[in-house]
Amino acid sequence: MINDYNCSASDILVAIGPSIGPCHFEVDEPVVRLFYESYGQEAEGLIEEKENDKYHIDLWQANVLLFNQAGIKDQHITLARECTYCDAEKYFSHRRDKGRTGSLAAIMQLI
Repeated sequence: MINDYNCSASDILVAIGPSIGPCHFEVDEPVVRLFYESYGQEAEGLIEEKENDKYHIDLWQANVLLFNQAGIKDQHITLARECTYCDAEKYFSHRRDKGRTGSLAAIMQLI
């Protein structure tokens, strides 16, 4: 939006819709290392160590950090906080359903 439409970061509104939550985004050490490479010390707030050398990562907050780095204000970021893995009645989840899923879609409009 900034590069293609010459928008000011202070005018941009962001929505992070339903997606896998930190409760279910489980990874192993190589992915954790990549997060530390990308986010530096800020990665510590995104990663929770679990049992069996597994970790949970908060992708919602990871995206908020990226938007903040791009100049988007916290008050302009709406986060659904709906985990698609947790709610099988409303959402498909590739991880939960082992790849046997449908599709999700979102529609955004400039007004």
